[in-house]
Amino acid sequence: MAFIEAFNIRLHYISTSIKYYRRSVPKFAITGSSTICDIENYDITYSPNGSIIEWTTSPNIVIVSGQGTATIIASKASSAEFGKGYINVKIKLIGHIVLTANKVIDYVGTPVATSVTGPSYLSVDGTGNFIAEPYINSSDILYKWIVVPSTVSTNPWNNSNSITFHAEGTYSVSCQIISPCGFGSAINTIVTVSRSGYFTLLKLLSQE
Repeated sequence: MAFIEAFNIRLHYISTSIKYYRRSVPKFAITGSSTICDIENYDITYSPNGSIIEWTTSPNIVIVSGQGTATIIASKASSAEFGKGYINVKIKLIGHIVLTANKVIDYVGTPVATSVTGPSYLSVDGTGNFIAEPYINSSDILYKWIVVPSTVSTNPWNNSNSITFHAEGTYSVSCQIISPCGFGSAINTIVTVSRSGYFTLLKLLSQE
């Protein structure tokens, strides 16, 4: 009987402790950069005394050091492609998770454009809308558009570009992503521009 009472008292202590920490701690979060070019430090805003700290990451991020502490050093995994990622942390107290936080990493490594899509055939003074992928919603990302030859009018906006072609010829429309991590390699698509009388014929031939 005494054993049961002692066990119930311990359960009550554990439950009360968890509720107390969830209720009384300041806002819990992971602080640090939203991008990882090389290596970055990440911290948590708070951890209870005697707690266990467990960090996890997306596959494209590795923890260099600091697992089990309030601060880690993270880097891009050597074999990983560019992409988004995340860092997660769990705080355990008396075997129970009492706090958790997740931080989205906008991009890991140097962003690289993977495709440029748009019309392959246009008539002279025709306009096409071109899209570069991936789209990264970040104020420090720049999409650099290059059209060769330059007999065009362009209206770029982030990863899209409305281009009007003013002369016959074969054009290369390319895009490159520039970020604080550096210059990603460019990718292009080819556009054939002809007089309106040849436009339909070229399009039909391309579909054969």
